[in-house]
Amino acid sequence: MLVHARDRILPELSESLARYAQEKMQLRGVSFRLNTRIVDAHPGVVLLSDGEIHAETLVWTRALPRAPS
Repeated sequence: MLVHARDRILPELSESLARYAQEKMQLRGVSFRLNTRIVDAHPGVVLLSDGEIHAETLVWTRALPRAPS
């Protein structure tokens, strides 16, 4: 499962490319929770802004701000 705070994944890419990536990932079995934030995590459970999911593994990434030009 991929949890993302925005209404689509890969917001730095064009909407069509992001949609293509999401469709490909869905075909490979990835499910999505968009417009959702991770609030907290405990062993075996991840608390979301709109519920919870049970998981033994959590991989959390964060986008970095762009470097000044």
